Amino acid sequence: MVYTTMYGESQIYGYEKEVPENREVWGFAFRVNNGKYGFQGGNICKPVLGVVKINRFYEYKKGTKQLKKSSVLKDARCYADTEIEAITEYNKHILTACAVLDNYKYKYKAEMV
Repeated sequence: MVYTTMYGESQIYGYEKEVPENREVWGFAFRVNNGKYGFQGGNICKPVLGVVKINRFYEYKKGTKQLKKSSVLKDARCYADTEIEAITEYNKHILTACAVLDNYKYKYKAEMV
């Protein structure tokens, strides 16, 4: 199952809104910003294993079961129970962003003189 409290993501992708706390989940994010200077990096994080504790997501250190000291807000990620679900949904986010960029490409080409 996939969960998120990220604004808009639950409506777009149909995710559950209640994120499980104090158990292992796979966190991921792919959201590109349309900034002043064109499309820029945004909230991008490949699937990583970690734990949600008190509204924060803590990743495990690479190759261990020890949590990193740094964390991100729970709302900055989507979460999945399994690695396969996380990878599948992460790729779905990338394809959605590519479709949006394609729309802009045609819109900008139409503006050519």
